Amino acid sequence: AIIPELHLIVGALGVPLELVLSTDATYFALYPIIEQIVTGYGVDATVAIYLMMIGNIIGTFISPFSPALWLALGLSGLEIGKHIRYSFLWIWGFSLALIAAAFLIGIV
Repeated sequence: AIIPELHLIVGALGVPLELVLSTDATYFALYPIIEQIVTGYGVDATVAIYLMMIGNIIGTFISPFSPALWLALGLSGLEIGKHIRYSFLWIWGFSLALIAAAFLIGIV
């Protein structure tokens, strides 16, 4: 009974997943597998991808695999560990708020 909701779970956990998976691994390996699983249970593919993308795209701002983040931190003289510790809950909360907003305005 949890399988049809798998895209919701992965979307909600998008920010923590971004800490351990690169964007390419997420988009080209994880998302196609989950999309195929949930569409077998009648979930629209675009809805599944929208939810997972919303949850994940925000996580790029704390991902250690993001070159732009390393550049920004280097130019500002900050450390990635301190940035992740400070920003993680804020970014994850914002990600969940965007998923809730997508539900409210009818995107998903």
